[in-house]
Amino acid sequence: MRLIDTIQINVKKLRKHKSSAMFLILPIALLVSLIVIISSQVTNLRTAAVSSIFGTVEEQNTMIELKKDPEQFRQTRGFGQEGGFSFVAEDLYYTENDVSKIEAVDNVVGTQMLVPVPISNIVVTNLFDVTFSINRLVALEDKFAALYTDQDFTYKEGEAIPIILNANSFVEVYEDWGGKSKITMERGSMRPGEGAANNVLPIKSRAIGYDKNDLLGKEITIQFGGLDKIQSYEIKQTSSGMVLSKLTSAEIKEKENDRKTTISKYWNYTKVSKPLEYKFKVVGVITSESNTNTFVPEAFVNALMKSYIEHQLNARTGTAIPKTELGSTLVGLEYDGVELKRSGAVTFGRMGEQGAGVFVGRPGSSSGYYIPGLVIEVERESSSSESSEPGGGSSSIVVGEYKKASVYESAAKNGESMIVKFASIYDRQQVINDLNKLGYAYQDLSATSVFEELKSTLNAVSVASVTAFIGLSIIIIIFTMGKFISESRKEIGIFRALGATKSDIRKVFIIQALLYAFIGYIIGLVGGVTLNLASAGLIKAGFDSFVAKTIGESFGVVNPVNAGIFSTTNWEALAIYSALLLAITVLTSIVPATNASKMSPVEAIRGE
Repeated sequence: MRLIDTIQINVKKLRKHKSSAMFLILPIALLVSLIVIISSQVTNLRTAAVSSIFGTVEEQNTMIELKKDPEQFRQTRGFGQEGGFSFVAEDLYYTENDVSKIEAVDNVVGTQMLVPVPISNIVVTNLFDVTFSINRLVALEDKFAALYTDQDFTYKEGEAIPIILNANSFVEVYEDWGGKSKITMERGSMRPGEGAANNVLPIKSRAIGYDKNDLLGKEITIQFGGLDKIQSYEIKQTSSGMVLSKLTSAEIKEKENDRKTTISKYWNYTKVSKPLEYKFKVVGVITSESNTNTFVPEAFVNALMKSYIEHQLNARTGTAIPKTELGSTLVGLEYDGVELKRSGAVTFGRMGEQGAGVFVGRPGSSSGYYIPGLVIEVERESSSSESSEPGGGSSSIVVGEYKKASVYESAAKNGESMIVKFASIYDRQQVINDLNKLGYAYQDLSATSVFEELKSTLNAVSVASVTAFIGLSIIIIIFTMGKFISESRKEIGIFRALGATKSDIRKVFIIQALLYAFIGYIIGLVGGVTLNLASAGLIKAGFDSFVAKTIGESFGVVNPVNAGIFSTTNWEALAIYSALLLAITVLTSIVPATNASKMSPVEAIRGE
């Protein structure tokens, strides 16, 4: 029997026995309608919960920032005590190994280490009446920018570059000798962390007042590189303490001439001393005391570092630089074949991200000059990951000058902070729990635990819906198929008497089940979508009432939810249920259809 003949037979049966057909069509239609509404509104409630509670900061809560505290680590490991200690880089910084481990956690969709850009002298020239320095510029990918700003962070060549400033950098550094030319700092006043030192020191700092709203959208100019300002004082150690002596204008001029003479042997002095300039647009301002990073797009940083190194290379004369001067008289970035880093700085007094310290001494000779964009190739020691004096300068063996301008992009990176992004706000607690199990200590202080409860409830509804759908579908089809076969015994006998095979009989009843289920499915689909749209307003009202009485008490702001959210149909879930219904109909109808095919023609007709 051909398939078309089987379909035609069942269409005729449907027309003749409409009331019997409704025993399968109507329950399936009702079941499909309910599943359309339930599956759609479960998804809609999740979306509405995120929107109502977090609004524009929804994306922020799908990210967390892990941090390491090098200072705390040094203190707990006894840094500064007699004999010091040894440590590995992983103790202080996140590395590519951490990236791999964290990205393997379920529902983590991205990570980024926050790596400071190794450029000295980053100066903002026209945001305030005074200039200020950025001591911790960090590259940030677009997809992580929502953690700090709700504005566009895309880098577009030829346009002002977006920047997220840090209010901790809004510091003016100035000199105040109090009419003296010499200041002695006794040993008791030089303890790091004490306020007495900053009161005695001639190098002072003060915060720059600002209005965050006024800063957003402003275009500013930032200079990168340029030679260090000649230190205006000398420092000598005496038995009673440190003595700072102010230099005269003639002495400062002499130092400038000495530097020019030394540098001019290998560079065009005018070119190498000129900083790079770029235009930026302020898209965010960080005001957290614990966050000292200023962010710019990662794509820009890669281009910036290449230009920074090329700028120095283009200023070079034809004279080769002796190895004995690299890393001592002439200082710059160091590259050991793996990592590119700024040479460590020796600091004293109140040094911090604001740069408000007594002095910054470059590693090597006290008369060394820092050349912006100079890359010095050094040998990578087998124990280079260990150190007894963090930030104390390099003791690596110099190989020579490194001239590949794209070295930064290919060099390995490490950082004290790392951003972790997960798939959904509902995955936040699971990801944080898994990270803590891996040893990445993170205490979640946000009030997002409510989402875990909501997720659990909605997941239970989803599981119950699937279970009920499968169970009821099987019961309905088995019951109605048994009824159809019982009412069709005479037809079975006639078909068999006319030469129909067992396979033909089985096919007739399977097609009948599929045809009736399909009709019920179409009716249920139309009815479900219609009811889903019609119930949107009612469900929104109930949701708003629930949020106001419960979640609203936990969060300071609850945003209004658009009713359109509850009008959405979850077509993805519906596709899954459709496939389930098809499979259930076929599999469940096989047994009764097979039993019907086993009837002999005589028994079928006599039984009728």
